[in-house]
Amino acid sequence: GEVVSRIRDFARKRPAERAPVDLAQAIGTAVDIFSSAVGDAPAVEVRCGCTPPPIVSGDRLQLEQLLLNLLKNAYDATR
Repeated sequence: GEVVSRIRDFARKRPAERAPVDLAQAIGTAVDIFSSAVGDAPAVEVRCGCTPPPIVSGDRLQLEQLLLNLLKNAYDATR
């Protein structure tokens, strides 16, 4: 529900909520959502080359949506 609300806000040209975002947490959330969406599909392994992953400034939900899109594109390209 929160993602849909933020997408609607984005479509209405409202300013993004810029705040510090823990990249590791955003990646984890995106992977969890993606994993539940693909269900019994072959395992997907995600690696982050930053140790520790940085804190970035941005909109958490938009960043998670970006990561979900990247995961989906990579998954579709390897099927």
